[in-house]
Amino acid sequence: MASRKQSGVTLIELMVAVAIVAILSAIAYPSYQRYVARTHRNAATACMSQYAQVMEQHYTANLSYVGAPPIATPQPCSRENDLNRRYTIAVRAGSVTARTYIIDATPIGTQAAVDGAQCGTLTLDQSGARFTSVTANRDVCWR
Repeated sequence: MASRKQSGVTLIELMVAVAIVAILSAIAYPSYQRYVARTHRNAATACMSQYAQVMEQHYTANLSYVGAPPIATPQPCSRENDLNRRYTIAVRAGSVTARTYIIDATPIGTQAAVDGAQCGTLTLDQSGARFTSVTANRDVCWR
């Protein structure tokens, strides 16, 4: 009696392949979310630095930060990367004086859920000092 060669995939082989894909996905998706959060955080810090340059130009011309133009709406850089759906970037109320200002980037929505516990609100002042509301991670958050 001639044996027939079986072709195709058995149910066990298919289930093993599905299990491997599930394990890889469980590892890769959180890593991808952290990468996306870091990318948006870097965009927020770049936009904060961009607005700090606007503040410094105003100071150079007027010897005061008072009266500097407000952060544009939509916010700087927001058209390229949807930053306005991830961060609220604003000059802190009452922080603008003749010699000082503070710019905050507060995570909102998805960014707050993914990155809020690690970095929280990012802060930049007139001296270029960088802070986070989660002080232990300042160097990680301002890379």
